Amino acid sequence: MATAVAVVEAGGTRPLMEGFALFLAVVAWGVLCWLGLAFVTVPLTLGALAAGLIYGATLTVIGYLRIYRGAEDARVLVRPSTQTPRRPPAPYPRWDDAWPSYLSWQVERDVAAAAAWPGRQVSQLLDGGTELAMSEARLLVGLLPATPALFGFLAGVTAGTYGGWAVLAAAVEGVLVIPRCARLCTIWALRAGDSSVRWWRGTAVTCPNCRYVAWLPAYRCGKSGCTAVHRDLRPGRLGVWLRRCQCGTLLPTTVLRAARVLTPTCPNCGEPVHPEAGVTTDVRIVLSGGPAVGKTRLLVRATAEMTRPGPPSSWEPADESTATWLHAMEAPTGELPEDARDPAAGPRLLTFRRSTSGKQQYFHIADVDGRHFETGKDNPELWQLGTTRRHLLVLDPTALPSVRDRIGSAGSSYRGSGAPSDYPWTETGVVNAELPYRLLVAQLNRLGARTRRCSLALVLTKADCLATHGLGPNGTSAKELREWLHTIELQNLVEVAEHDFAKVRCFLVGEGQADSAAPFEWLLRQYLRGAATP
Repeated sequence: MATAVAVVEAGGTRPLMEGFALFLAVVAWGVLCWLGLAFVTVPLTLGALAAGLIYGATLTVIGYLRIYRGAEDARVLVRPSTQTPRRPPAPYPRWDDAWPSYLSWQVERDVAAAAAWPGRQVSQLLDGGTELAMSEARLLVGLLPATPALFGFLAGVTAGTYGGWAVLAAAVEGVLVIPRCARLCTIWALRAGDSSVRWWRGTAVTCPNCRYVAWLPAYRCGKSGCTAVHRDLRPGRLGVWLRRCQCGTLLPTTVLRAARVLTPTCPNCGEPVHPEAGVTTDVRIVLSGGPAVGKTRLLVRATAEMTRPGPPSSWEPADESTATWLHAMEAPTGELPEDARDPAAGPRLLTFRRSTSGKQQYFHIADVDGRHFETGKDNPELWQLGTTRRHLLVLDPTALPSVRDRIGSAGSSYRGSGAPSDYPWTETGVVNAELPYRLLVAQLNRLGARTRRCSLALVLTKADCLATHGLGPNGTSAKELREWLHTIELQNLVEVAEHDFAKVRCFLVGEGQADSAAPFEWLLRQYLRGAATP
């Protein structure tokens, strides 16, 4: 019996001992894990994290050095390339085909690309760590104390790479504040100086082909074979003192410097303009008036007087088309050529030039077809009225009832060869005579032109007809001419014009008189400074 009791005691003690041993083993394992976590995992993880941060920062520095050498990203260029895009799509269709300066754009691309190579290294490490965790899960469980160190290293590399990139990017931007501010001040000073000189000279660009008027000329690249056109060569984001064309050619900025070495062209149609466009005085006068009022005869006589050899300030044709027209108008028979009956049926721009004090001046006359002034509808053909501040309106006083009734049918001989056969000689009243002026003002308003910034020369033709019938003014002074306008019922038109325009002056011209150029000369003296368009 005693033996049985001993066996029972022994059988009941063994489970307790095994359970106690298991408990001690678990406690020992926990203590070992705690000791490993406290003295191995945490220091190892912190060390791995620090090593990762250092390694990531090193990758960032290497990435910046690779970007500096131009060996990393295709967007980062050591020199311009015709195969590599220069920038994102242009925000407007006529962005000049040139390379931006480094401070304005390339530095931003370098900073953005500086994370490309380090980012790929970090991505490879993360992919490798993820693959190891998925394939060697048992090994990671066995090396559980060392597992956080691995992920700590990966986290440190990621944080060090992009944290270092952010720090360097902020440092770069901070360092660039001073040169960028200096660059902006230089751009402002150069633009202000260039614009001030051209404003003082009253410069503009007038295209003889499409009649387009611009403040800035366009310039073709000076390199042979390059077709790039630069429409704004002023200092800016593409360069301060010099600009690099897409072909790599260095071009001068500011219009005053570019005009010395580059060929100016029209920014609208691309055709060549006169060599000094944009840097010399450029004046435009638009000649308006109804049909058969004597515009063509006035233009022929005025241009003949202004181009007559004599003083050094006389004008001369500036292009072949103007010289051809002037030669055709000076027919020895004294009659206007056949094509002069409809002088402005097509686009015509007469261009003259003269040299004053060693400087060239250009003068353009745009002759508008009289048929465009027969209706009050908006006419797109009259768009050139808004390209100048100088307007010359021709009126026929013999069409006024007060003059027509005293002249009678004899006045028909003064209508001119350009008058149509059905000209309403006996039905034209004051309202119809004033119609060209009303249409002129209405069209200027439609075009957005401010008439109060324009000058108007009111020219009354056929003074010889009036003198023959004793209907002309008593004298040539402005007061006597104004009193005469009152007698022929044009005083109201003059007063309205003086209210609409900044300056108004009336002229009376006719055959056999040497005053046909007076309206043009008066307009040429207006607005010698300032903008070309109203």
